[in-house]
Amino acid sequence: MTSKLKVFGTDGVRGKVGEYPMTVDFASRLAGAAASFLAPKGGKVVVGKDTRISGYMFESALEAAFVASGLDVMLLGPLPTPAIFYTIKDCNANFGIVISASHNSYEYNGIKILNNIGEKLDIRLEVDIENQLSKDPITQTADTIGRATRNPNARDRYTQFISGIFNKPNPLRNMKVVVDCSHGAAYKIAPRVLSSLGADVIPIGCSPNGYNINLNCGSNPKLRQYQTLFRHYQLILE
Repeated sequence: MTSKLKVFGTDGVRGKVGEYPMTVDFASRLAGAAASFLAPKGGKVVVGKDTRISGYMFESALEAAFVASGLDVMLLGPLPTPAIFYTIKDCNANFGIVISASHNSYEYNGIKILNNIGEKLDIRLEVDIENQLSKDPITQTADTIGRATRNPNARDRYTQFISGIFNKPNPLRNMKVVVDCSHGAAYKIAPRVLSSLGADVIPIGCSPNGYNINLNCGSNPKLRQYQTLFRHYQLILE
């Protein structure tokens, strides 16, 4: 029988930025706790995010805590969640992190922890991690700390993977696709993937500034955008 979860919800940890649990201190403690269970002997963790302004803050907090725990950190930058799932397996990481609050506005953010095959953690493991939060994290010396690097190839690798799913080239040839990227994580990769499949792509919601995720687009479209989407082939990405 497992204890009741206090900070993990149905899809990781989520809340208003600056309020518990979405604080830098909590993110650092969460990283240390996760590392102690998911990579106790060291290893690699990938960290991806969406385009919220607070994502950079949480990325930095998690990066520092993971490196201090002895893990190598691969930073992916803004990348949609399925692409992060793929990258975890593609680079043989011990686990991965998604910094995102999905359809919520920029005031919110979240941290989702995924196992080594890109799946949500078992609830029993989430309980173990929560119980570890109140304890001081295990930190390494200068000889045993990890290293953080950025992966500039993650988008290209995922684009190649998607293209390889189809058994014929240009399966979307002669199709016009309007894709609303919500000023979110898919703003670069979605048009690229669809174009690689042969589609005539009409991208909207592809100018993130850190504050406009889902603003009059995506899950909250303006009437004009709504009409545009349904005038053509629809694809909305949160």
